[in-house]
Amino acid sequence: AIPISDLLLWIPLAGETTSATLGATPHDTLELLRRITVLRGTGLAVADVDYLLRGGSAAVSALAFTDTQAANAAQAISDAIAKLATPPDAPTVATIAIGVLATATSTTANVIAPLYPATATTPPSQATIAAIARGAALYTALHATEAEFAYIVANAAVFGWLDPSNLPTTATSPYAPFEALLRAVKLNHRQSARTPRLFDVLAAWQGPGGLPADPATAINGRAATSTSPALPSLATALGAASAADVVALAAAGALNATAPSLTAAAQPGTLADMATLAAITDALDLAARYALGGA
Repeated sequence: AIPISDLLLWIPLAGETTSATLGATPHDTLELLRRITVLRGTGLAVADVDYLLRGGSAAVSALAFTDTQAANAAQAISDAIAKLATPPDAPTVATIAIGVLATATSTTANVIAPLYPATATTPPSQATIAAIARGAALYTALHATEAEFAYIVANAAVFGWLDPSNLPTTATSPYAPFEALLRAVKLNHRQSARTPRLFDVLAAWQGPGGLPADPATAINGRAATSTSPALPSLATALGAASAADVVALAAAGALNATAPSLTAAAQPGTLADMATLAAITDALDLAARYALGGA
């Protein structure tokens, strides 16, 4: 059972900001319950999810980076800079700040570096420090590797998932991009024993001449030619027993997945869409459970 006080917070976090559509149709109610299940499936308390997604509940979230911690980090950065013999350049300031924030957030420089403002030329403000710490808290919550996290931050705009380096502080929950992020990490973990993983495939598609023109090429991959680079198999990355199963499921009427797109607005329904890939893997898992073929 969910306490009423928690439910009243889960509802807006699930993207339901008013009661106007709540229960308007059975489908609306089922979708709301599905979203709450997704959020609770992170294993985080409702206050922690609120802190990560909206910057809310900071006073009660176990993940929150306090004003005192931000002030102490800012002072530590200032003290380190003051010890230098000459005024530091921007890269030196960034190196000092990243090191201090890695310690303050109990992460590493490889986690903080993607979150650190690329154009910063002066020491970060307390507000910037707090935002970076919030992104670091999301890294910990995702159970991602440092390499995964760097890819996530660098490619949030490309694939439409939540950007840990630019988390919102508004009353509106970024539920849809957060679910896309959760799906991306889960999909990337499907292939744990060998490469390629999903992010390897996506990165290959982003290279020169790498975007497949049709679903079959995306799913099967291809060998390098004199004019085209080699592409890893999406089917392998998704942990499929055979590429033929993925081809069959992707072409199924309910999905009818199309060739991948690197334009976020055009991605829904393509093989670069996290929701589409999640639907394919759900079907793969169901087929495996009942010893069915993808066709």
